[in-house]
Amino acid sequence: MLIEENIIIKPNNHSINHYRNLGYDAKCRIELNIKTSELTKSSNIKVNCICDNCKKITNIKYQDYIRTIEKSQKYFCKDCAILLIKETKKLRYNDENYNNRTKFNVTMMKLYGILIPLKNLKIKAKKENTCIEKYGFKNASENENIKLKIKNSIIQKYKNDKISILLKRKFTNIKLYNKESYSQTTDYKIKSEITCLKKYNYKHNGEVPELILKRKNTKLKNSKINHNEFYLYKRQVLNISRKNVKILFENWNGMDFYDNEYIKLNFSHKPNSAEYPTIDHKISILYGFKNKMSPIEIGDISNLCVTKKKINSSKKDKCFF
Repeated sequence: MLIEENIIIKPNNHSINHYRNLGYDAKCRIELNIKTSELTKSSNIKVNCICDNCKKITNIKYQDYIRTIEKSQKYFCKDCAILLIKETKKLRYNDENYNNRTKFNVTMMKLYGILIPLKNLKIKAKKENTCIEKYGFKNASENENIKLKIKNSIIQKYKNDKISILLKRKFTNIKLYNKESYSQTTDYKIKSEITCLKKYNYKHNGEVPELILKRKNTKLKNSKINHNEFYLYKRQVLNISRKNVKILFENWNGMDFYDNEYIKLNFSHKPNSAEYPTIDHKISILYGFKNKMSPIEIGDISNLCVTKKKINSSKKDKCFF
């Protein structure tokens, strides 16, 4: 629903006849006070609207408002529109995430002769050439200006507050699924198993031989280290680290080394839980290998700490100095 009844505009040579036909003494580029509902359907002037569902006020282009009104006779904000789409799909197809994959596949084959257009070498080459022409790289995200633009947009939108974003995500998931993450739900696990069985005849994609081989080859292709040497180095470090585990836990105060959260009670979680306490190397094994540090130095108790599994996993080759 529109909030303001009237709006001041400056008609241009494309819209001036529209307002004159409505009885206004319209002149090009001269301010004119009109009813908001009398704007042209294609007008990109922004208007204030109130969502008919959650009563949230949004500022959008009039053409977008009209498009929504013509479809459902009501205005819904972006969040409510998603819920409405899900409800409609559930009502029509008994599945809120329904998509007509068969129709999509037929269209792709008809247009491109392949299910995924970017697998078509001509289309892929065209995309890469366009990116090189515009940004100087095969992928736009490799351009430093684009990277900076993305970074600034994220900072502006979220104020660089990573914690509040994560908390918001958790609260939304708890509200919708009663879990911190949708992947923890039974519904997700069942759907995932059905999809994997249908595609690969295995319950989990981690069991599929060709995918295991593909991941291994990709890792070797992208890696800049000698894996055989790294494996031997890592084994030496872990052998030294294991000797220090008992002493580490005897002197541990129960706090997470990185965020200072008390996690001693987290041993009650399942070992694969993101909150489960794990031993971490402050200077990572990979960093030590790349910089030719001694395995004794990396495996020493002074380089060991206890942290949650999720923090340990996100570190990769980052180090705490």
